[in-house]
Amino acid sequence: MPHDYIPVHCDFYDEVALHATERTTGKIHYFRSLEEKVLASSSGPVLDIVTEFKVEYLITRQDRIRLDRIVSIFGKPGPAFDVYQSFGNSCAG
Repeated sequence: MPHDYIPVHCDFYDEVALHATERTTGKIHYFRSLEEKVLASSSGPVLDIVTEFKVEYLITRQDRIRLDRIVSIFGKPGPAFDVYQSFGNSCAG
């Protein structure tokens, strides 16, 4: 795996689990690829959290999103927010 999964803080995991339980609907921004700094977004309810090969994913109707790549979820910063900020700052140059 080019970029190994970085476990997320338990508070963030619990927050995402609550969104899944409540089927919270909104916008999620995330890195589709950290190698190429490709941003994507998803909207709709959070349906579940699954773990595959020690990687945790948030499931929506359209997407499977790695938790460690979430930039923001429903307007709140996620684990990849710092990567996003440093990427934006390097582009501003």
